[in-house]
Amino acid sequence: MKIAVPTMDGVTISRHFGKTRKFKIVEIENNQVVKEEIRDNDFTGHAKEEFSLDTSHLHHHEHHHGEEHHHEHEHHHGHSHEGIFNALEGVEAVLSGGMGQRLYNDFSARNVEVVITDENNIDAAVQKFIKNDLPHIDRFCQH
Repeated sequence: MKIAVPTMDGVTISRHFGKTRKFKIVEIENNQVVKEEIRDNDFTGHAKEEFSLDTSHLHHHEHHHGEEHHHEHEHHHGHSHEGIFNALEGVEAVLSGGMGQRLYNDFSARNVEVVITDENNIDAAVQKFIKNDLPHIDRFCQH
């Protein structure tokens, strides 16, 4: 089983799935961690907006507010979810400090288990998840 965990530093769980800089991919076999990998986040819509050095993109948003910006943001989100699923292909569970309701629902529709947790340490969260002892918090980021 592969688990994806959003992280800024490879040690702690990010509070917002889409704004994280990296993902730690943990592979589990027979209730043991057998492989760990860090992947840079260059595929979520928020990460592209947050970490982009393209100042024209930022300038563009300063001048467009209201419905036009909202529509553009929503349209961008639709594409970003596909990018997430492609980048995290084969992942069967996600442990996160938070994520948007739409993404949560999209993961669920693809039979990917999502656990929103207050646990900060990735290794501790993974061990609790293996033991079915990681509580899910019903908390979503608002967009």
